[in-house]
Amino acid sequence: MKAWSLRTKSTLLVVGLTTASIFLASTLHHRFALHALKEEVRTRAAYVAAELAFGVTTQAELEDGVLLAVQIRNTLAARPTLRWIEVYATRPGGLFRVASSIETGGRPYRSLPPGRSPPGRP
Repeated sequence: MKAWSLRTKSTLLVVGLTTASIFLASTLHHRFALHALKEEVRTRAAYVAAELAFGVTTQAELEDGVLLAVQIRNTLAARPTLRWIEVYATRPGGLFRVASSIETGGRPYRSLPPGRSPPGRP
């Protein structure tokens, strides 16, 4: 077996280091971009939630599914990138769905511990 020349060894070293550095840079870029996208989505969701909450000043308005459905419809019309909006009220038995862009009406939702999302929702 013939020994590799110094030129071949140095070429392989440069190619290997370049490939590794490109892979590392791509991985880091992907992680930072994904993190930035998640933060932007959270910020926009908080803004929409605050906008809807600003329109609700009393418990009676919160329980009025028709009024909330109109607000949800207007918000979805103004922001076509939103997929759905659901409004929940807290009750002693858990969360209670008051209005939804998917299904309107205030149907009781199964009790959820604080901080948990309904099934099928992020």
